[in-house]
Amino acid sequence: MKKLFLVCLITTLGFFCFAGENARLESVVKAYNQKDYNGVKQLIEEIRKDQNITTDERLFCLIYESKNELDSTTATANADRVKSTAESVLKNLQKEESSVRNSRLPGLADSYYYLVLYCNIQLNNSSKAFEAYYRIENPDESAVYLAAWGYFSLEKDYVKTEQVLKEFLTKTGRVDFKNPDNRLIYAKALLKNGKYSEAENFYSMLYEDKKLSNDEIFEYAKLLFVQEKYQSAEVKAKESKHPLADYLCGLCAVNTKQWRNAEQYLKSYLSKNASVYGYVDSSTYYQAYAVYKQGRYKEAYKLFSNFANSTTELTFARSAYELAAKCAVLDSDFKSAAVEAEKLIKISFKDEEKQKATLFCAEIYIDCKEYDKAYNLLSQYTYDKSDFALECWKLIADIYVKTSDIERADTVYSRIIKDYPRTDEAEEASYKRGEIYYTNQKYQKAAECYSSYISKYPNGKYLESSYYFGGESYLKSKQYEKSVSLNKNLIVKFPKSIYTYGAYKNLFEAYYTLENMSEAQKTADFMMNNYKNQAISDGIPAKLKVIGNVKNGASKEMAEKQAEYETKGGTFTVEGRLAGYELFMMYVKDDNRTEAKKIAGPLYNSNAKRDAREYYYLGKIAEFYAKGEQGTKQAEYYLKAVEYYRLSSKDTSSEEAVALYSAVDAFLKDKKTADARETANVLKKLYPDSRQAKNVDKLF
Repeated sequence: MKKLFLVCLITTLGFFCFAGENARLESVVKAYNQKDYNGVKQLIEEIRKDQNITTDERLFCLIYESKNELDSTTATANADRVKSTAESVLKNLQKEESSVRNSRLPGLADSYYYLVLYCNIQLNNSSKAFEAYYRIENPDESAVYLAAWGYFSLEKDYVKTEQVLKEFLTKTGRVDFKNPDNRLIYAKALLKNGKYSEAENFYSMLYEDKKLSNDEIFEYAKLLFVQEKYQSAEVKAKESKHPLADYLCGLCAVNTKQWRNAEQYLKSYLSKNASVYGYVDSSTYYQAYAVYKQGRYKEAYKLFSNFANSTTELTFARSAYELAAKCAVLDSDFKSAAVEAEKLIKISFKDEEKQKATLFCAEIYIDCKEYDKAYNLLSQYTYDKSDFALECWKLIADIYVKTSDIERADTVYSRIIKDYPRTDEAEEASYKRGEIYYTNQKYQKAAECYSSYISKYPNGKYLESSYYFGGESYLKSKQYEKSVSLNKNLIVKFPKSIYTYGAYKNLFEAYYTLENMSEAQKTADFMMNNYKNQAISDGIPAKLKVIGNVKNGASKEMAEKQAEYETKGGTFTVEGRLAGYELFMMYVKDDNRTEAKKIAGPLYNSNAKRDAREYYYLGKIAEFYAKGEQGTKQAEYYLKAVEYYRLSSKDTSSEEAVALYSAVDAFLKDKKTADARETANVLKKLYPDSRQAKNVDKLF
């Protein structure tokens, strides 16, 4: 700023008094404007020799003589000489203040006070300088600059700096300064006063006009940074070549999530300038953070851990330990994560910090499955009813949930409900009681807990899911009427719920199981009309066929087996045929020979390759056919049944013995004695100990 001030003085030192038509004075002005300092000095000496010199001429000469001396000294001497000259000039000026006030020469007083202002600024007499400034009636930009510089550099009063400059613009009706030095100091004052947008406008103009030094370009970059214009700030910082440029660029890259660039900038800064310019801790921390965000967790862990162990900045250390622990977890190094979390607790001295660190460490232990350590750490803080104790109880409940100790988890949730009533945590605990039992397939208990939540929190945040999972829990525990009630409430209260389809599905299952086929069909029809794809996927069309068959008089069991037979492919698949055999057996048991015969024909006559499981049922069908025949034809079916039974993987010796005996009897009724005798011998040979073998000869 000092250098800037001196340059400004040489080029713009204000002068307001007019020589009028006085030729001698005009010659002085002309010489001064031509920077002919020796010429000015000679002309003034000549005027002073005139015995008829007027007071105004004498004062005029004093001002120009002073101005000449200050300018010539400023242009050639060092700062100490300038200060000495200013002190001498000011002393001479002060002797004439009363005469100046009485002068009628236009602009004389303004010129006088301008010089007094300048001298006092050089001598750091800010109060005297400002007193002189406010006596100038029409200050020009050079006078405004001197006053602004005094407030900015000497007083550090940035508000007053802005005020002086703004008053000048207002008074002159201008929006900008002709002198770029005024524009710059105004921009600096706006920046100091936090008026970033206004400051940026002036910095931008100065930058475009190439009026900013490298340091000032860097200052411009910082201004852009605080306005979160990170990309522009990065460009300007690099252009400035400032020693802190890499550091600022690194921070810009962090904020724009250009993690690789951030790492490289900060690494460069640390290797070159950090030891001189500082910011070692923040640079090291953010370099590690950039590595962490790139997913290089092992490397980031080492950087954070080493930094945390070496830094004296507590805030950075705490954050570094926490991130080191997170990196270790992400690298599946849970042991190291626990070590860093423990260190975090040790350097957390404030209650809030220590509590946060304790919970964090406990969560790490839980991730490591070190449940005993987590419990021991947390349990020591559960002896009061503080908010921190509540957070500890929540994690302890989580431990029990993860270890499937649901009874203890339920006990903790119940304690939270009791000790922290009318809190969000109590409501959540009430809901989670149902959740833990549902997850562990304890549906009866889950249903009770969900119902308890619904009763206690009729407008609760978990009401929707409680209706659904409660209704499903009742369904799974075979309390169908209660399931219907909760699922219907869900549909009415939350028609656009994500659980709506599930609720209809549960309703259908409940009605169907209760054999309330009318309501089941209504529900199924609604599902097909509104959730067709899901309903088809869940087999609803097949269930509708069952309902139709039941309504036509079939039993539910038979209707379901018929649907299964058709759904599984009928005679074209093994599973379909097996379902068909079971349906056949159900008709036989029900003594419905007509339906049994309908299903038996396609199964018995199929040309498909048979599965070993089918032969037992084929034997049963052969026996079924035998009972509808007489004589030799009947015997042939019985013998076919024996053939199928013997191919079966089951032990069918008793069935085979009965079929052989029945075949003997059928042959005899058709007077086929030889065939009967041969069959009887087979029976006695294969199953000699059977009742049929012992009695077969009585048939002859």
